[in-house]
Amino acid sequence: MVISATEQMERPASFVKISEQAEENMRHVESASQLVDEANQSFNLGISYMKRLEESMKEIDNASSRIGMITKVIEDIASQANILALNAAIEAVRAGAAGKGFAVVADEVLKLAAKSSEAVRQTEQLIRKSAEKKLIICNVFRFCVDWMKPQQFQKRREPGEQFHPAPASFAEKRTARSIGGADCRYETNFETRLFGSAEETGNCSFCG
Repeated sequence: MVISATEQMERPASFVKISEQAEENMRHVESASQLVDEANQSFNLGISYMKRLEESMKEIDNASSRIGMITKVIEDIASQANILALNAAIEAVRAGAAGKGFAVVADEVLKLAAKSSEAVRQTEQLIRKSAEKKLIICNVFRFCVDWMKPQQFQKRREPGEQFHPAPASFAEKRTARSIGGADCRYETNFETRLFGSAEETGNCSFCG
Protein backbone atom coordinates (compact mmCIF):
# COMPACT_ATOMS: atom_id res chain seq x y z
CA MET A 1 0.00 0.00 0.00
CA VAL A 2 1.45 3.33 -1.10
CA ILE A 3 1.02 6.27 1.26
CA SER A 4 0.97 9.65 -0.40
CA ALA A 5 3.04 12.56 0.83
CA THR A 6 -0.13 14.41 1.79
CA GLU A 7 -1.26 11.53 3.98
CA GLN A 8 2.17 11.37 5.57
CA MET A 9 1.92 15.05 6.44
CA GLU A 10 -1.64 14.79 7.74
CA ARG A 11 -0.97 11.77 9.96
CA PRO A 12 1.29 13.55 12.51
CA ALA A 13 -1.27 16.34 12.75
CA SER A 14 -3.97 13.75 13.37
CA PHE A 15 -1.85 12.12 16.10
CA VAL A 16 -1.36 15.51 17.74
CA LYS A 17 -5.10 16.16 17.63
CA ILE A 18 -5.87 12.77 19.16
CA SER A 19 -3.24 13.28 21.84
CA GLU A 20 -4.71 16.67 22.72
CA GLN A 21 -8.18 15.10 22.85
CA ALA A 22 -6.90 12.37 25.16
CA GLU A 23 -5.27 14.93 27.45
CA GLU A 24 -8.46 16.96 27.55
CA ASN A 25 -10.43 13.82 28.37
CA MET A 26 -7.98 13.06 31.17
CA ARG A 27 -8.48 16.53 32.64
CA HIS A 28 -12.25 16.04 32.53
CA VAL A 29 -11.98 12.66 34.25
CA GLU A 30 -9.62 13.97 36.94
CA SER A 31 -11.95 16.89 37.61
CA ALA A 32 -14.96 14.58 37.79
CA SER A 33 -13.06 12.20 40.05
CA GLN A 34 -12.27 15.04 42.44
CA LEU A 35 -15.93 16.01 42.51
CA VAL A 36 -16.87 12.41 43.29
CA ASP A 37 -14.37 12.32 46.16
CA GLU A 38 -15.89 15.49 47.59
CA ALA A 39 -19.40 14.10 47.10
CA ASN A 40 -18.40 10.88 48.90
CA GLN A 41 -17.08 12.88 51.84
CA SER A 42 -20.32 14.85 52.04
CA PHE A 43 -22.31 11.63 51.67
CA ASN A 44 -20.45 9.93 54.54
CA LEU A 45 -20.84 13.04 56.68
CA GLY A 46 -24.57 13.04 55.96
CA ILE A 47 -24.82 9.37 56.97
CA SER A 48 -23.00 10.19 60.23
CA TYR A 49 -25.43 13.00 61.02
CA MET A 50 -28.40 10.78 60.18
CA LYS A 51 -27.12 8.12 62.59
CA ARG A 52 -26.91 10.75 65.31
CA LEU A 53 -30.44 11.86 64.46
CA GLU A 54 -31.70 8.29 64.71
CA GLU A 55 -30.02 7.85 68.10
CA SER A 56 -31.50 11.13 69.32
CA MET A 57 -34.99 10.10 68.23
CA LYS A 58 -34.62 6.79 70.08
CA GLU A 59 -33.58 8.70 73.21
CA ILE A 60 -36.62 10.97 72.81
CA ASP A 61 -38.85 7.89 72.51
CA ASN A 62 -37.38 6.40 75.68
CA ALA A 63 -37.72 9.70 77.55
CA SER A 64 -41.34 10.08 76.39
CA SER A 65 -42.12 6.55 77.59
CA ARG A 66 -40.58 7.25 80.99
CA ILE A 67 -42.47 10.54 81.28
CA GLY A 68 -45.69 8.73 80.40
CA MET A 69 -45.08 6.20 83.18
CA ILE A 70 -44.33 8.96 85.69
CA THR A 71 -47.46 10.92 84.77
CA LYS A 72 -49.52 7.74 85.17
CA VAL A 73 -48.15 7.33 88.71
CA ILE A 74 -48.90 10.99 89.49
CA GLU A 75 -52.40 10.59 88.10
CA ASP A 76 -52.99 7.53 90.32
CA ILE A 77 -51.69 9.42 93.36
CA ALA A 78 -53.94 12.38 92.58
CA SER A 79 -56.93 10.07 92.20
CA GLN A 80 -56.22 8.36 95.53
CA ALA A 81 -55.63 11.72 97.23
CA ASN A 82 -58.95 12.94 95.87
CA ILE A 83 -60.77 9.91 97.30
CA LEU A 84 -59.03 10.27 100.68
CA ALA A 85 -59.85 13.99 100.81
CA LEU A 86 -63.52 13.30 100.09
CA ASN A 87 -63.64 10.66 102.83
CA ALA A 88 -61.89 13.04 105.22
CA ALA A 89 -64.40 15.78 104.42
CA ILE A 90 -67.28 13.42 105.15
CA GLU A 91 -65.75 12.41 108.48
CA ALA A 92 -65.12 16.08 109.33
CA VAL A 93 -68.81 16.86 108.79
CA ARG A 94 -69.79 13.97 111.03
CA ALA A 95 -67.41 15.19 113.74
CA GLY A 96 -69.10 18.59 113.78
CA ALA A 97 -67.20 21.44 115.45
CA ALA A 98 -64.38 19.10 116.47
CA GLY A 99 -63.69 18.25 112.84
CA LYS A 100 -63.43 21.79 111.42
CA GLY A 101 -59.64 21.77 111.27
CA PHE A 102 -59.71 18.39 109.63
CA ALA A 103 -62.14 19.75 107.03
CA VAL A 104 -59.71 22.54 106.12
CA VAL A 105 -56.93 20.01 105.60
CA ALA A 106 -59.22 17.84 103.47
CA ASP A 107 -60.11 20.86 101.34
CA GLU A 108 -56.43 21.64 100.73
CA VAL A 109 -55.76 18.03 99.78
CA LEU A 110 -58.61 18.23 97.27
CA LYS A 111 -57.05 21.35 95.74
CA LEU A 112 -53.64 19.65 95.49
CA ALA A 113 -55.24 16.60 93.87
CA ALA A 114 -56.99 18.85 91.33
CA LYS A 115 -53.73 20.68 90.53
CA SER A 116 -51.92 17.35 90.12
CA SER A 117 -54.60 16.11 87.72
CA GLU A 118 -54.33 19.33 85.68
CA ALA A 119 -50.54 19.03 85.57
CA VAL A 120 -50.88 15.45 84.32
CA ARG A 121 -53.34 16.57 81.64
CA GLN A 122 -50.98 19.30 80.40
CA THR A 123 -48.02 16.93 80.44
CA GLU A 124 -49.95 14.42 78.32
CA GLN A 125 -50.76 17.18 75.83
CA LEU A 126 -47.08 18.08 75.58
CA ILE A 127 -46.18 14.43 75.03
CA ARG A 128 -48.74 14.20 72.20
CA LYS A 129 -47.38 17.37 70.59
CA SER A 130 -43.84 16.03 70.89
CA ALA A 131 -44.97 12.81 69.20
CA GLU A 132 -46.47 14.85 66.34
CA LYS A 133 -43.24 16.81 65.90
CA LYS A 134 -41.25 13.58 65.98
CA LEU A 135 -43.48 12.18 63.23
CA ILE A 136 -42.60 15.17 61.05
CA ILE A 137 -38.91 14.60 61.74
CA CYS A 138 -39.31 10.91 60.85
CA ASN A 139 -40.91 11.83 57.52
CA VAL A 140 -38.05 14.19 56.70
CA PHE A 141 -35.60 11.50 57.81
CA ARG A 142 -37.18 8.92 55.49
CA PHE A 143 -37.12 11.41 52.61
CA CYS A 144 -33.39 11.99 53.16
CA VAL A 145 -32.74 8.25 53.32
CA ASP A 146 -34.66 7.63 50.07
CA TRP A 147 -32.90 10.54 48.40
CA MET A 148 -29.50 9.06 49.25
CA LYS A 149 -30.30 5.51 48.10
CA PRO A 150 -28.14 4.16 45.23
CA GLN A 151 -31.15 3.94 42.88
CA GLN A 152 -31.93 7.63 43.35
CA PHE A 153 -28.22 8.41 43.06
CA GLN A 154 -28.21 6.74 39.63
CA LYS A 155 -31.31 8.66 38.49
CA ARG A 156 -29.79 11.98 39.54
CA ARG A 157 -26.57 11.14 37.76
CA GLU A 158 -27.99 10.30 34.32
CA PRO A 159 -29.44 13.74 33.36
CA GLY A 160 -26.16 15.49 34.16
CA GLU A 161 -23.89 13.04 32.37
CA GLN A 162 -22.13 15.08 29.68
CA PHE A 163 -18.67 13.57 29.34
CA HIS A 164 -18.53 11.73 25.98
CA PRO A 165 -15.00 11.46 24.49
CA ALA A 166 -15.45 11.09 20.71
CA PRO A 167 -12.53 10.95 18.21
CA ALA A 168 -13.33 12.45 14.84
CA SER A 169 -13.06 9.30 12.71
CA PHE A 170 -12.81 5.51 12.88
CA ALA A 171 -9.10 5.66 12.14
CA GLU A 172 -8.59 8.14 14.97
CA LYS A 173 -10.62 5.89 17.27
CA ARG A 174 -8.33 2.99 16.48
CA THR A 175 -5.24 5.11 17.08
CA ALA A 176 -6.74 6.57 20.24
CA ARG A 177 -6.89 3.10 21.78
CA SER A 178 -3.13 3.18 22.18
CA ILE A 179 -2.68 6.88 22.88
CA GLY A 180 -5.64 7.21 25.23
CA GLY A 181 -5.49 3.75 26.74
CA ALA A 182 -4.55 5.02 30.18
CA ASP A 183 -7.38 7.52 30.00
CA CYS A 184 -9.91 4.78 29.23
CA ARG A 185 -8.67 2.69 32.15
CA TYR A 186 -8.85 5.71 34.42
CA GLU A 187 -12.41 6.38 33.31
CA THR A 188 -13.39 2.77 34.10
CA ASN A 189 -11.83 3.10 37.54
CA PHE A 190 -13.71 6.36 38.00
CA GLU A 191 -17.03 4.63 37.19
CA THR A 192 -16.22 1.80 39.61
CA ARG A 193 -15.46 4.28 42.39
CA LEU A 194 -18.61 6.24 41.65
CA PHE A 195 -21.07 3.34 41.73
CA GLY A 196 -19.09 1.14 44.08
CA SER A 197 -19.34 3.78 46.80
CA ALA A 198 -23.07 4.15 46.27
CA GLU A 199 -23.67 0.38 46.34
CA GLU A 200 -21.69 -0.04 49.53
CA THR A 201 -24.01 2.37 51.33
CA GLY A 202 -26.95 0.23 50.26
CA ASN A 203 -26.04 -2.22 53.03
CA CYS A 204 -26.36 0.32 55.82
CA SER A 205 -29.44 0.53 58.04
CA PHE A 206 -30.53 3.82 56.49
CA CYS A 207 -30.89 2.45 52.95
CA GLY A 208 -32.86 -0.66 53.82
